Amino acid sequence: MKITTYTIAILISVLFQVLYLPLKSQEIYDDLLIWYKWDNDTNDYSGNNYNPVYFNAEFAPDRFMNDSSALYFNGIDHYISLPDTNALQPEFPLSFVFWAKLVDESPEHGVIFTNDFSEYANSGSWINFSSTKRMSVSYGDGSGYGIYARRSKHSEQLIELGIWYFFAGVIHNASDIRVFINGYEDIGYFDGFAYYMMYFGESGNIGRKDVTYESFPYHYKGFLDDFRYWSRGLSNYEILNLYTEDIVAINAEYGDNLLHVYPNPVKNQLTVILNLGEDYCARLVDQFGRLIYDEENVKRIDMRDFPNGFYILKIRTSNGKYFVRKIIKH
Repeated sequence: MKITTYTIAILISVLFQVLYLPLKSQEIYDDLLIWYKWDNDTNDYSGNNYNPVYFNAEFAPDRFMNDSSALYFNGIDHYISLPDTNALQPEFPLSFVFWAKLVDESPEHGVIFTNDFSEYANSGSWINFSSTKRMSVSYGDGSGYGIYARRSKHSEQLIELGIWYFFAGVIHNASDIRVFINGYEDIGYFDGFAYYMMYFGESGNIGRKDVTYESFPYHYKGFLDDFRYWSRGLSNYEILNLYTEDIVAINAEYGDNLLHVYPNPVKNQLTVILNLGEDYCARLVDQFGRLIYDEENVKRIDMRDFPNGFYILKIRTSNGKYFVRKIIKH
């Protein structure tokens, strides 16, 4: 059968509708279980009213230095207990997204969240910062503690103290665990031998997890903000979009009248005007995290040969001021 150009065009159109449109039709907050903004309150903004049943943490400045808009955990007795409901203990897939700033590198102060706080074994799923200073996403099979009772994915990137990071963990299935740092997937590495997840039916905790039979629970020490939890696996694109939305929010707080970037969306030339009188470096990062442009004191960036999509423009001045813009190329 002869395949014409018209036939190929029709096939491409059908394939586009089958593969792409369902992704576009899904709202990013579909199947959202919990959203704790912690803007001077402990409310759940997901619409499910899963407000904490126990709350012991301190309100603190967030990454924008807004007062009482994040939480501080002291590493001793601060933690949050979630409602005891089966809805918060879904089967795979599931996803967690949050901002965190660590202030202590010891592993007993690195536990962020577990959706099944058990004193008997590794169960449910959890997120922690490991003894090797990496972010880890895990699940347990309920058979005990240790490497044979869990399956974990650890980031390659080391986590520095005193810096806000945007973290995400996605468990699509028993063999597909993904770790994200600042919007991009970290290839990381696996360890552990569990191949299924089991719940004991205990309520989830933020800032606390048991790790052995004998010891007291570990408690997180550091800052947390904007914690979200889904009963579905977020895509890489969705996580990057959440990160860039949060980054662009910085511009509402800082520097709107200092940095002007136009036109946006851009087709050919992007004009950059920084009203500071300082030297600066301009960098463009594509949606896959690749650095594709790096120049000093640039006034115009020729983007005519860049692929369509979105980019992150990062401006850092000689005096340490930092600006970020999301740029759309069409």
